[in-house]
Amino acid sequence: MTRRLILFAALIALTPSLALAQTTLPATPAPQDAPSSITAMPARRAMSAAARIEQLDLRVKDLHNRLKITPAQEPQWTAFTIVMLANAARMGEMYQSGNPQTMTAVDTLRHYAKIAQAHSEAITNLVAPFKALYDSMTPAQQKIADEAFHSFGRREQMRG
Repeated sequence: MTRRLILFAALIALTPSLALAQTTLPATPAPQDAPSSITAMPARRAMSAAARIEQLDLRVKDLHNRLKITPAQEPQWTAFTIVMLANAARMGEMYQSGNPQTMTAVDTLRHYAKIAQAHSEAITNLVAPFKALYDSMTPAQQKIADEAFHSFGRREQMRG
C-alpha cells in the first residue's frame, strides 16, 4: 500500500511534464564520431513519464526483493524510496525542460550542466536515507547492497 502511494505521488509530480514527455528531437543523423551519450538523448527525452515511473517501480521492487527488506526495515526503506522517487521526478522534469529545436550549442551545454548538477544533488540527497537503511541491514543484506550498488556504478559508467 505504501509503495503504491509513493508511486502515485511520483506520478502526480511528473504530470506537468506529461505533455512534454512525448517531445523528441528532430530526426537528424548523428555524426560518425559523436559520443553515444549525445546521440542517446533523443531516446531519453522520448520516454514518457509513465514509462519512467514504471521502469523505476520495477527497479524499486527488484532492489527491495534483492535486499530482502524486512518488515522492521520498511520505515527506512520507505524514507529511501520517497527520496529516490522525488529525485526521479526532478530529473524527469530536467530532461524534459528546454526546447532542443531552439537551443544553441551553448544553451545545450548549459542545460546538460544543470542536469549534471541536479543529478549530483539527487545522489547526495540519497545518502542519508540510504545510510539509515544500510545501518539497519544484516551483514548479508549489506553485502547484497554493496554488490548491487557497485554493479549500478559500472552500468552508469558504461552508459557514458
